[in-house]
Amino acid sequence: MSPIPHPPQDALTLRLQSTWDAQPLPPHEHIAVFAWDDPTQVQFVWHAPFYNDPPPSHPIGPTPRLWEHEVVEIFVAGPQTAEGWPYLEMEFGPHGHHLLLQLSAIRTIQTQQIPCDYSLEIQNGRWIGHARVLHNYFPPQPWTWNAYAIHNAPPKRRYLSAFPTPSAQPDFHQPASFCPFAPPRLSLP
Repeated sequence: MSPIPHPPQDALTLRLQSTWDAQPLPPHEHIAVFAWDDPTQVQFVWHAPFYNDPPPSHPIGPTPRLWEHEVVEIFVAGPQTAEGWPYLEMEFGPHGHHLLLQLSAIRTIQTQQIPCDYSLEIQNGRWIGHARVLHNYFPPQPWTWNAYAIHNAPPKRRYLSAFPTPSAQPDFHQPASFCPFAPPRLSLP
């Protein structure tokens, strides 16, 4: 396994500093997500607290229902069309599990168990993840994005968000709440 790269100085950065409903988080719960581009893929690195929640019973790799466990999630949406709102949902757990889904509209899965190159390190009560995702899995541009994290078991479950979602319960499938996403060095078609 290759070492996790340091994000480039000009990487796009998203910080999770609140819960899904805009309640501020104490600094020790903050998460940073970095994104940048190379000729064939978008790379993501994140730094998150490690809560050591029980891992999924599924083997390491693509894992259904990963959102039921400790996870960092990154959503990247394309523009809304008459057919729907396409987006890519990427979920990563601190035990080596991941789940990538292409959606053609809100909660309408088009492709699941998308491959990616994913590695992680756990050190000093935090975990650092690195994912490389090929361009062809992303929706059409321009892009918007949001990032989330989930940890702890019910009833102490915590739902964190970079940009709050306007709903009565945690609901991350809200592209209208995302912000512009243009990772540096992006090769536009």
